[in-house]
Amino acid sequence: MNKRLIMNIKGVILAVLILVEALPLAAQNKLSKEEVVANILFSRALQVSGTPVQSERFNHLWMAYLVDPSQPAVLEDLAPLITYIDRKWGIQMMEEGFRLSGYDYQTGMGLLRQALYYKEWEQAERVADKLLEIKPNDKILLRTLISVYEESGQLEKALSSIQKIQGDARDAVVLFKESQLLLQLQRKDEAVQLLETHLADHPGEPMAAVMLVSIYADAGEEEKALALLEKAQEISPDHLQLSELNVSINASSGNNEAVKNEVLRVATLEGSDPVSTQQLLASARNMTDNLTALLPTLIEIEQELQKIYPEVDQLVLAEANDHFLLSDSIKGEQLLMQLVERGSQLPSPYYYFIERYAAVEDSVGLRKVTSKGLETIPTDGLVQLYSALVDINSGDTIASNNRIKTALELVPEGDRFYGQLALIRAELAMQYDKDWETAAKYFEIAVAKGIPTAYNNYAYALTTHGTPEDLNRAEEMASQAIKSDSDNASFLDTYAWVLYLKKAYPLARIYMERAIEKAKEPDAIYYQHYADILTALGEYDKALEALRTALEKGGDVKVIEEMTMKIIETRDEEK
Repeated sequence: MNKRLIMNIKGVILAVLILVEALPLAAQNKLSKEEVVANILFSRALQVSGTPVQSERFNHLWMAYLVDPSQPAVLEDLAPLITYIDRKWGIQMMEEGFRLSGYDYQTGMGLLRQALYYKEWEQAERVADKLLEIKPNDKILLRTLISVYEESGQLEKALSSIQKIQGDARDAVVLFKESQLLLQLQRKDEAVQLLETHLADHPGEPMAAVMLVSIYADAGEEEKALALLEKAQEISPDHLQLSELNVSINASSGNNEAVKNEVLRVATLEGSDPVSTQQLLASARNMTDNLTALLPTLIEIEQELQKIYPEVDQLVLAEANDHFLLSDSIKGEQLLMQLVERGSQLPSPYYYFIERYAAVEDSVGLRKVTSKGLETIPTDGLVQLYSALVDINSGDTIASNNRIKTALELVPEGDRFYGQLALIRAELAMQYDKDWETAAKYFEIAVAKGIPTAYNNYAYALTTHGTPEDLNRAEEMASQAIKSDSDNASFLDTYAWVLYLKKAYPLARIYMERAIEKAKEPDAIYYQHYADILTALGEYDKALEALRTALEKGGDVKVIEEMTMKIIETRDEEK
């Protein structure tokens, strides 16, 4: 026999012996041949990484399972991988591993987590019950079992389980969960008794008061709720949920002065913050049955809060919005302009004035607001967009081009106006820089954002700057534009022109005539395109008539004269 082969065999035997000695033996029984081989395979599986079914780890585990399917450790490691193939089989395998492990706690907890993840409620209940036999007072297990019952709609069982928790484990969390279950089961009186008893023994427990006050308020017992609330707040004056209940109950009953007192009380507490007071204002808005009656009080509160928190712009914005709701637009606009002038980082005031000035084409107002916005919120797409449009409308193409380039560097791609900025960049690159490569790049960005105008403009640009091979892309873009707005005359004209260039003349005619029909004031270029299409169809007299209309619409005289001469020559040659 080869000497090297003998040494290898010895090495394998030694490895097996070491592995066997390292494994715990039940009552020191000798391992079977299958168990030894399975242990070797399992050991190799632990030495490699990988979770997919195609991994080396899986292969070793699977072979170990085939050799000896009774090893709980193998089943525990293999089962999660099997779930990728067959979830039910994987979970059954894990449960079998749990049984073979002698109902090991850690193995059972792993199985329980898996069953909960896959919402296998029956199995989760079965495993949790078994684990509770091992650890009957395990708080985590009990709460898990309660969650299983809740999720599976077994509320009576959930209640029964939670009522088994006694002694120190029966803390406030358990109590509140029990009261919630009683309420879900329409057993309000029992829930009230439970909470009242607890509150009598623990008067400083604010959460019990919160729940009990909520129950009273929902039952229409507002006086009882407010009386309990007053006692609870004496003990816990800075508990926010108690304050929210106070504001909500008073707002719903129309006691607006009490709302004001509570909000301002919280605002003057040591360590108070504006977020808490804004939450209280939101609660008042949500709970009132008469917002119009509440608004003057809210404005008073917001004015007082601005003195306490002078740096919080949201409070000024809230007051402005409330004035608008009361139809006091003059005061509302004054407050919004105040925010703009002091350089607030809230976008809403800038948006308001941009929309207002754009509607009346007030370029002076737009420049003022966007200039201030560029200083404070330079990454905002809308501010950047209208700043560039002001420059474009004033004829300052250099400034607008530079503005758009800067905007595309500052504005995040996820901004809802990034595509519009990219579209303008494409148009400027094409018209003023004569840079088709850059234009195409930004057209692609704009169409990726799903902007209908971008589809249309890119399609038309491809017909004038692209190659003949680009006509398919142009048709695709023009078609997308039509899908978004089938009555848009400009989109119809572009699509008709692309079809004409692809020699689909009859179809091009249909879309061109529809474009002229849909346009309120058809552009001269529509009739020029129409004339080209009619010429291709051999309808020369109609083409000449279309050119006469184009001339009346202010079309380029020289271009129209050249087109007319070509049509006449073609017609005469055919005669």
